[in-house]
Amino acid sequence: IKRSIDADGQTGLRPQAPGVAVFTEFNLDRSGSMHSFNGAQHAATKELFAQQKESATKSGVPHFFSVTTFDDTSYRYLDNVNAIVAEPPTNMELADMCDPRGTTKLYDTALQGVKRLEKNARKWYDSKPASYRRLVNFDQVIMTFMLFTDGHDNASQIDSNGRMLRQAISEFRAAGGNAIFMAANQDA
Repeated sequence: IKRSIDADGQTGLRPQAPGVAVFTEFNLDRSGSMHSFNGAQHAATKELFAQQKESATKSGVPHFFSVTTFDDTSYRYLDNVNAIVAEPPTNMELADMCDPRGTTKLYDTALQGVKRLEKNARKWYDSKPASYRRLVNFDQVIMTFMLFTDGHDNASQIDSNGRMLRQAISEFRAAGGNAIFMAANQDA
């Protein structure tokens, strides 16, 4: 990777090496309170599928994508699927995935999602030959956890106060992961 020349003629910093693989986990709240979004979560979910596929196609870097929606239960619609072959959901599938119902099992779902994401990324990296791992560090694997919710947890049983999730997110970030918390109607 070549260094660039700054405007003042000085040699710039070496740019960061591109990622060798991308792992994304998207957790979407579908609890009853999401009704106020009037279906906007359908379009956002469909757009996320398109962005993952486009990024994988343009970059040539493998992208692995997981989608979980939750109310008082969670359901994994995609589990570590190669974004190139992932088909965007139909309108009927989007309704099943996103239409509001039930209470909010936020902490338990997110805790399981962030742990699963890092496990999938590490499993992929560890499956590479030792010669590859000598040249490429794990920090070149891009991990992004995205959580979209509008409400407070009222159904988690494993992590009823969010402490375990906060600890898991801290560990995930320390391992190089990116965590994006998109929240409405609450203090993120």
